[in-house]
Amino acid sequence: MIYQECLKEYIVHLKNRKYSNNELRRKKTILQKWYPLSLILFLPESATLIKEMTMPVFYYRDRVYSNAAARRIRAVQDMIKYLHKETWLNLNIFIEIYKEKYLKNQKDGDRSLRAILDFFRGAGFFIRIESITEKLYQESIRFLTNLKIKNRFGGIQSFMIFCYEQGWLNFNPHKEKKDIYSRALEYDFLGEGVWMDYLRKYISYLRNERNLSPGGIDYRIKKLKILCKYFNLKQISSPSTESLKEFIESKRASGTKNITLAKDVYEAKYFFNYLIKEKILKENPAINIKIKDRFYSQGEILTEKEIIRVIELFEDIIYKTSRFKTAEKMKEYFRAVRDKLIFVLFVYTGLRSSEAGNIKLSDIDSDKKTISVKCKGNREVTNNYRDIYIDEYLWQDLQRYLKIRNYPSQEYLFINWDGSALRNSALNPIIKTIISTSGIKKKISPHRLRASCCSLYIKKGIDPISLKTIMGHKSLITTIDKYAFLTEEELREIWKKTNPLKGVCDDET
Repeated sequence: MIYQECLKEYIVHLKNRKYSNNELRRKKTILQKWYPLSLILFLPESATLIKEMTMPVFYYRDRVYSNAAARRIRAVQDMIKYLHKETWLNLNIFIEIYKEKYLKNQKDGDRSLRAILDFFRGAGFFIRIESITEKLYQESIRFLTNLKIKNRFGGIQSFMIFCYEQGWLNFNPHKEKKDIYSRALEYDFLGEGVWMDYLRKYISYLRNERNLSPGGIDYRIKKLKILCKYFNLKQISSPSTESLKEFIESKRASGTKNITLAKDVYEAKYFFNYLIKEKILKENPAINIKIKDRFYSQGEILTEKEIIRVIELFEDIIYKTSRFKTAEKMKEYFRAVRDKLIFVLFVYTGLRSSEAGNIKLSDIDSDKKTISVKCKGNREVTNNYRDIYIDEYLWQDLQRYLKIRNYPSQEYLFINWDGSALRNSALNPIIKTIISTSGIKKKISPHRLRASCCSLYIKKGIDPISLKTIMGHKSLITTIDKYAFLTEEELREIWKKTNPLKGVCDDET
């Protein structure tokens, strides 16, 4: 299909999604005025396409036409004659040379250039969609970026995704998820110096031998970078306990709390152990430094009543927005259905943010009603999965979301309204917003929902081994020590249910 036909179908698609006239006008501007121009300028075969055109066509005010003023047609015909003289890699290079050599000295050169650009736009409407490659797509985006065209990328990407969904485009334009931790893993992030070189080796160790995830590596490296920068600045080649204490005191003087310093020392111990293993250091200067026996702080969790309150709020929003058919209300309905599923998934299954955010459609098994989740760690190296079993309530929420989730070619389960993958980092503000809206005065993140899930399982009387499996923990200590938060009254109730002498001993209080 040619570009013009695809664009017409896309506009119908947007109208069916109840976009307002103003929104349609904005999207049309970029897709009618600028994108066809950028495509024709960089399409390798565009020069041949232009040479073969017997009648010039022009784009102007939302339409393509050929009955232009004589001077405009003459300007295009002169340009085509010049185009025939040589072979050109692309029209972008040609037009720059043509402006400089020919139009610059013409009295009406500016008007001729406008006519030529309108002609290029019109020609762009006859490009076949299947001829657009990923390289051409990226080149056109860079061109429009340099021109500082507003609202350029989002509208173009949505159009290209629509074409791909219809089977007209030969590459997948869905943007890959950005790894928010990739910057810390880039070589130039650390800078220069002996200790930074040690850190680079440590990154390789954490990645390839410890199989840590990018997030885990990022956390450690950002802490250790400050320490290594200090050692480079002080020209310390073999740190002692005293020099490490001086570093700690300098951070404390700048306002760093003990809980943060304890974590810094904790990471430094592992780093120094690695350097000893590599025979760079002889002893660990952090081994006898102890700021706090236990720096893990117990966060807040939701009660069962609070979870029900949030779910009821979601259902109320879903009910109210489902009755309206404007684009804005449809977006609101979509987000409410999606966000409720995310919330319930965290509460029911105890997934980590990274696990939930990386679920793909292919991970869902409709027959077994399970979701296959890739476990914590460096996903490029490890290949460990665990199956999450979905009960009927959660399954219904999942099916409701899938019914309104367009873009079947988008591999990730959770997406935005425009079809782009929902970034893992977006999950935290989603949860915080709904908790705040529900009137709950607690600091709740996806990880606190994981802790809430764990504690609720304990309250219901689940055995620790089963809970460890559900939570995806390697250690039972982690399950019990960090997640199973129970009050004295709750512990007493569980004891009543599970007391092995129940019925034998009458006094259970």
